[in-house]
Amino acid sequence: MIKDLGSRPNDINCIKKHEQYLSGIIGSANSVEISIVKAKKLAKSLNATLNDVMLGVATTVLKKHFVNEKDETEAVTLSVPFSFKCVPEKIDDYVYKNTLTTPLTLYVKLTNTFEEGVKQSKTIMDGMKTSLIPMASFIY
Repeated sequence: MIKDLGSRPNDINCIKKHEQYLSGIIGSANSVEISIVKAKKLAKSLNATLNDVMLGVATTVLKKHFVNEKDETEAVTLSVPFSFKCVPEKIDDYVYKNTLTTPLTLYVKLTNTFEEGVKQSKTIMDGMKTSLIPMASFIY
């Protein structure tokens, strides 16, 4: 994962090219509301987290958008909520204390299917949970 950081191209504004500016003309629509209860049930059925499901949706929808726009972007940088949990003194007495949530920036490939997106997210997050990189050991 670390070796990929130095070899990837610089990020570009792939939603709107730099020479385009806001015109005041509405060119988008409001998103649909997603049931958290249903999304959590789906995540549980996939042995995934809610963040895995949302990242799977995002990477798939963005891929479709870029294909429709004839944009060949293959990967993007996205942010997801990331929780730091305190380390318990005893595993038996584990209680969440001082939970801090912060954005975690991930460089992800755009995926053709939702299942690919969830699998990619699980691979990244599960890898971070067991990583020797500082702070990754606090991911839960």
